[in-house]
Amino acid sequence: MKNKYFLVFFIALTYIIPSCNEEENTAPTCVILNPENNEYLERGDIVEITIAVDDAENNIHEVIFYINDARVMSLRNSPYSYSWHTDTVLVGSYSIKTVAVDEKGKQAQDEITINIINTISDCGTVTDIDGNTYTTVQIGEQCWIGENLKVTHYPDNTQIPEIQFITDWDELRDNDTDDAFCFYNNNQNSEADTYGALYTWSAATKSFDNRNSNKSVNIQGVCPDGWHIPSDNEWQELELALGLSDEVLNSLGFRGENEGSFAHTI
Repeated sequence: MKNKYFLVFFIALTYIIPSCNEEENTAPTCVILNPENNEYLERGDIVEITIAVDDAENNIHEVIFYINDARVMSLRNSPYSYSWHTDTVLVGSYSIKTVAVDEKGKQAQDEITINIINTISDCGTVTDIDGNTYTTVQIGEQCWIGENLKVTHYPDNTQIPEIQFITDWDELRDNDTDDAFCFYNNNQNSEADTYGALYTWSAATKSFDNRNSNKSVNIQGVCPDGWHIPSDNEWQELELALGLSDEVLNSLGFRGENEGSFAHTI
């Protein structure tokens, strides 16, 4: 009889023991809500880094913030956010990483890249000889026209020859005499409002060939009075303002870390 009771006890014990095991701990989740990945922000901005953290067991121990892998903040309680003052940082790209750690040591992280650029503002509006008005943008210490030109006359009111057929355009040469412009789809649906006009080099510079001369000379060309076609030196100043490093400034071919993409966001 003893053996029978022992067997029943042993079988019961095998069913009870597994039910006493500790439940498996689930790792938390961590998502950066602000700023957005690859966002461009002005130097001097206060960047509010906010994240969403969740844990099934509700046992978040710590949330850590990193800028370029340097630990800048640690929080034990929500809301999980950090205000990053950028007035003293250099122009360029920065990684933002956040790590959520629960009480069992399990982790989750998220990481984005943002771009710090020089202050962006505007310089008012500008009007060309045809009466077209354009917006402007200030990047660093420079003012740029923020739209494609669509003017059909030089500033002295001389007409620029218009080309409407591709066969005629193909006959033009890369020189300082073949002045011409064209509109996409011949501007049948006001495409010029979006794309502006396409000018030959000769038309853009008003027959002034500067390709082999001083890199800093200013050429008005088709530009409105008081404005000029940017020189190579001015393009380089713009590139530096957008975060390009001095080391690759005079390199040929592709260079930098996609600073040019910012121009499409203005």
